[in-house]
Amino acid sequence: MKKIHLYLLLTLGLTLGVSDLLPQLSAQDNYRIAGRVFTTTGHSMPNVEVSLVGDQQTWLDTTGVDGTYSFSEIPKDKNYEVQFKKDGGNANGVSAFDMEMLSRHLIGFGGLNINGIFAGDIRGIWGLSTMDVIAILRLVLLEEDYLFSRSWQFIYAYSDIDPGTPFVPMPPPDIRFHLNSYPIFQLNQNLENIDFVGSKMGDMNQNANPFE
Repeated sequence: MKKIHLYLLLTLGLTLGVSDLLPQLSAQDNYRIAGRVFTTTGHSMPNVEVSLVGDQQTWLDTTGVDGTYSFSEIPKDKNYEVQFKKDGGNANGVSAFDMEMLSRHLIGFGGLNINGIFAGDIRGIWGLSTMDVIAILRLVLLEEDYLFSRSWQFIYAYSDIDPGTPFVPMPPPDIRFHLNSYPIFQLNQNLENIDFVGSKMGDMNQNANPFE
């Protein structure tokens, strides 16, 4: 009797295709989201708070000394957003020289790279002005940092930004550029290179210590 059953199964398998009878073990229900955070000079940035925000759940991680973060077993076919944050030490890397660099940029002498330009948006208004210079002045001379909207800012490492018009158009929905967060739509694969570059706010020459 067992031989008859085996024969029938083999016959049915050849007719329908063996794959139709076997469980789809290769189907993956969960994926990994990971990346690295580093400075404009390539140094790893530790102690960055990274959040993976979903519709019903939020995962938390903190970058280690190698600047990496990772989220495993994340359900597929859902939308997420990876968010980056690092607080503290507003005076880290900020000096009168940064104020001079920002002032020269504002009057047309340039000299700032993309990360320096966005680090100059101290008040978080999506643009630069003399008020940002004043914010650095107050920090350096009076140790007042209340004008700083955040301590660090994070830009997607593979962004395509025109240095001549860095604040146009305003994101979202500019898919070329991601600031402090990265959207994921309908997760259907491992995403292991969501890398971001951290810039200390007010640090125009990007010499802040990432370990502080």
